[in-house]
Amino acid sequence: MGAKLDIDPDQVTKLASIGGTDGEIASFFGCSEGTVRGRFKDALKKGRDLMKISIKRKQFDVGVNKGNTVMLIWLGKQHLGQRDKHDVVSDTTVRHEHEPLSETAAWVGKMLGTTKPSKAKKPSTH
Repeated sequence: MGAKLDIDPDQVTKLASIGGTDGEIASFFGCSEGTVRGRFKDALKKGRDLMKISIKRKQFDVGVNKGNTVMLIWLGKQHLGQRDKHDVVSDTTVRHEHEPLSETAAWVGKMLGTTKPSKAKKPSTH
């Protein structure tokens, strides 16, 4: 096993706060991703939380202070539970009654100008 690397947790936090992946941070320090995840779990979480706060701050600025309507709508959906309203209008009538199949077959036959098929006779059993 090699010597333990001297890695500053604050540097891990800074790299994570600008979107560095575990692999990128490991590469920066010359260690494995497992080392980064194992030794700097809290620093990674803190950095990623700072990144999320930074993104939200910018989104808020663009939406509220600069009046970006699309961003305001998105922020409303994310933080205020707002949603798009979809009105569905239909003039379709749904028929819920059922007719016997023979009546339906007769109607179809009449519409097509054909006669209703006759029933097959049972063979006699003498």
